[in-house]
Amino acid sequence: MGFGNLTGKTAAVFLLCSPAIIYCVLINRYAYDFPFLDDYDTVLDHLLHPLNQQFFNWFAPHNEHIHWVLRAAASGDYLIFGSVNFVRLIWLGAGFLLILYGLLLKWGRTAGVTWTCLLPLPFILFQPSYWGTMTWATTALHNFPGIVFALAAFILWQSPNQKNKAWATLFLASALFTHGFGIAACLSILVWEILHKRILQVTIPVSLILFWVLLRINMPSASTPLSFASPELFSSLHFFLNFLGASVHFLGTFGVILLGSSLLLACIWLFKKGLPKQAPTLCLFVLYLILCAIVVTIARADMGPKQGLASRYRIISTLLLCSVYLGFVQVYWKQWINQTRVRYLILASACLFYTASLYVNINNLQKIKTRLENDCNRWILNEPIQEFPQPIHAARILQESEAASIFSPRQQ
Repeated sequence: MGFGNLTGKTAAVFLLCSPAIIYCVLINRYAYDFPFLDDYDTVLDHLLHPLNQQFFNWFAPHNEHIHWVLRAAASGDYLIFGSVNFVRLIWLGAGFLLILYGLLLKWGRTAGVTWTCLLPLPFILFQPSYWGTMTWATTALHNFPGIVFALAAFILWQSPNQKNKAWATLFLASALFTHGFGIAACLSILVWEILHKRILQVTIPVSLILFWVLLRINMPSASTPLSFASPELFSSLHFFLNFLGASVHFLGTFGVILLGSSLLLACIWLFKKGLPKQAPTLCLFVLYLILCAIVVTIARADMGPKQGLASRYRIISTLLLCSVYLGFVQVYWKQWINQTRVRYLILASACLFYTASLYVNINNLQKIKTRLENDCNRWILNEPIQEFPQPIHAARILQESEAASIFSPRQQ
């Protein structure tokens, strides 16, 4: 079933596109060309390496991540424009988010779902609770590419075509070497193949994981390695449920825990309703998102939900909410299609959720932009940087970057 008449088609296109356009408007309004936290090491310090060494540095570990996409993008930005611009890098990250949105829409249409049932999706996906991706280049170019690579791998993995399987393996490796959640992508396929008793195909994710471990052991890193905390069971569960429900922003509250619990129960319900047979790619993606939550819980539960769940992680919770909605659409869309009130109620709820998130998080976007503007002014006035835990280290990197014409904040 299509959009229907021309008026309905125009309204549907508007609804499908407007949240993405607003997301881009927010980047244009609040992104600021100055490094923040990890940007000093992952971007500027990387570009201080000679060009012939930068390729190998793409795969150098930084905390729990290997930022090959981010560092490759920084190298490319410098080579093309003669200096790096953090806002351009953020825009590139937004491009990956749009690709992710396109993949979700394509999956829905391939599964036979009507456009009208997909209308709430952009209002869930583009709500800005993960506002850090609009203002922080490192986050924008390790979260979004890693998730896109994982989803692309899951889509291609389901194909019996060996060429597609090879591409899936390549995307899986790219996810693994883009950010820490790549390990969850490999584990998802590992679990999936074990459950389906396809032991031969288990060797692919196992080999990638082993190679990832060896690379991290043999590559030098000045960063602190991932620490696996062992908190009490209750605090771990509390953190885990906060992570799953974090898309609504108010961490530690009963509503967030209720949403996290509801999403987990909804996943179990959908699996019992036969979703793995109807939509194996979507189920793999859901498994991946839940494993991401488990990985972060192991690593950061001792920090508590308000400290351990920064805005950059909320894209995982947001995608889980999107995936659960798409799962219900897959199971029930034929019943919903003739129930106009149900579809309008779902769309209205998604719009309300989006509006509330926009209202809450625009304030956060303004705050971070102000902080970056203040840091830039401090640097121009030869005062210590505040948006980095080691001001002397940040000053050295900025001085060397200016001397090498890699980044010149004084010319802004």
